[in-house]
Amino acid sequence: MDIRQIEYFCRAAKAGSFSAAAKSAFVTQQTLSASVASLENELGAPLFERNGRSVMLTPYGEVFYEHVCLALRAIDDGVAAVSARS
Repeated sequence: MDIRQIEYFCRAAKAGSFSAAAKSAFVTQQTLSASVASLENELGAPLFERNGRSVMLTPYGEVFYEHVCLALRAIDDGVAAVSARS
């Protein structure tokens, strides 16, 4: 698992669509979809219910989303703190 996978996951959760998330991340939909599928495989749980062009978080996805959003915010706060000191 890497931060890019987590970022793509969060973007897809917010957008409700892999294609919209891919656009905002400046990657192809296939790249984002493969990254999320790899993350799901690694976690051993489906994070999204796929309905045509839209996606919804599964109960597993909701729990994961809650935690990774906190982690990404903490990373952003750390970057801001270091930038403020330099």
